[in-house]
Amino acid sequence: MPPKLHWVVLETGATQQYVFSSNRIRHIVGASQLIHDSGTAWVQEALRSGTLARPVRAVQLISGKALLLAESFEDGKRLIRSISRRALVQAPGLQVTGAISEPFDPTEAYRPGATTDFTHVQALRQVFTRQRHARANRDPHELRFRTLPWHELCRETGLPARALEPFGRRAEQSRADLGHHPANDTLLAQWSAREQPSTRHRLESLVGSQAPSIVDEITQDAWISVVHADGNGVGSLFHQFADLVLAATGQASLPLQAYEEYLARFSEELDQATRQAFSRAVAEISETAPLARARIIPIVVGGDDVTFLCHADLALPLTRAYLRHFHHQSSLGHTVKVLVETAASLPAAAQEPATAPASQKEPGGLTAAAGIAFVRRHHPFSYAYRLAEELTASAKQPVPGLQQSRSLSTYDFHIAQDSTLGALSAVRSRRRRTATSGRTVEGHCGPVTLTPEMTSDLKATTDQPRNRPEAPLFRLVEALVSGRISSARAHDLRHAWGRGVEEYQQQLQLALARCRNEGDPDITGLEALLQVQDDPGTGEAHVLLPDALMLSGITTHRRDDQEVQTR
Repeated sequence: MPPKLHWVVLETGATQQYVFSSNRIRHIVGASQLIHDSGTAWVQEALRSGTLARPVRAVQLISGKALLLAESFEDGKRLIRSISRRALVQAPGLQVTGAISEPFDPTEAYRPGATTDFTHVQALRQVFTRQRHARANRDPHELRFRTLPWHELCRETGLPARALEPFGRRAEQSRADLGHHPANDTLLAQWSAREQPSTRHRLESLVGSQAPSIVDEITQDAWISVVHADGNGVGSLFHQFADLVLAATGQASLPLQAYEEYLARFSEELDQATRQAFSRAVAEISETAPLARARIIPIVVGGDDVTFLCHADLALPLTRAYLRHFHHQSSLGHTVKVLVETAASLPAAAQEPATAPASQKEPGGLTAAAGIAFVRRHHPFSYAYRLAEELTASAKQPVPGLQQSRSLSTYDFHIAQDSTLGALSAVRSRRRRTATSGRTVEGHCGPVTLTPEMTSDLKATTDQPRNRPEAPLFRLVEALVSGRISSARAHDLRHAWGRGVEEYQQQLQLALARCRNEGDPDITGLEALLQVQDDPGTGEAHVLLPDALMLSGITTHRRDDQEVQTR
């Protein structure tokens, strides 16, 4: 009789705090590499180390997370201890939390509705619950770095410094202007990881050999973007994974081996789709912007998550290209396609929220939601990332009373003009205006919905609830950049919007009359871009001008920068 097994899970926590503890790209990239290694290379090396008494097999190894099966509880503890100790030494400040399930019989198949058997599915749910509790109960990592009066402090984190870290471009490291700053253990480890060959190879596989090393290489005009994208409904697929596999195979029970195979293939296909989508998106925009590769820094690319930094002018085209390629690449994986189509075929009552795809050009393809935070280059990246996450959540938010369909890819964005900002909802409430009739009009144009067909020109359909097509926004930006709408006229409209909806409408009619007198050939089209926009099916409304005006400023800076480089 085969021995009983234990699920073992290892996962990093507080990754946002760890990655963005510094505003330096060398630290951010190094932190990302250490998180990636903690769930992949470190675990593989521990399995080959010969310190485990019995076989332990890996089921899922992805960035920052590992799921394994161990024959003994002690081997699970040894593995967790090994990875935790390595994190303490090689990645100080990185939180890695592990948990082990109670033993289960690997020959006992999972049967839906059975309440007495402790199968591999119940054991897996148990180990994730234990891991969440263990992570919630751990002490803050700051307690490890006690600060005393005579300590010299790290200038980035304010924690005790351990050594001096060199800074400056690699080409300048022999010059007299190379400097040093006191740095703590966390930043020194991240800087060291940035110099590893594995880090360079990972970056080159995603953006090529032109990856930037400092923020100045990403932007010369003070603007930068942090983008976060997350697959739609992927969490619910994992939550229902066992039942979806049963439905896909038509079996009444699910043995451990079949569950392992499906989970491993699904995870691998999803990870591959994400990486391929990102690299293809970078290649696509590089065709029209040769310097693009040198202005993109991938931070997290794996699973169904993507986070990257880039020049502000690249953020929208790169995000749109990624969403399009992610849908296509995920449809190529057989296991992903089967499980997505199975989820779509389940009765509505049996589905989790956000798992009911509408018609798709490529059945079985996943979609994603993205948030784009435009910030000044010295703005704390930690806040920019939180803003990008809030924008992603906004893009995923369903209309009240309606389900968010996994067939729709969406994105939302915000341009942070203020040096200090609160929550996204509070910021946007200040841009909202109410007409005398009681109608509420939003001062932002997101979230924007891409079509289910994911066509290259991204024409938006008109029958989707809360649909805000992107084409009018970009036409208005072009009108502002080209001078069709003068800067003075645009700012008059913006100031009128600040005074209320009626003031804006009056100023708009005045501006249109002047454009008509100046011989504008398409007053009707211009009015359609500047007037209050209605959202189909929701009763909501918005105006494009505030966001378009800010985007045009970023685009203008970028064009000026390109002209300087050309000269």
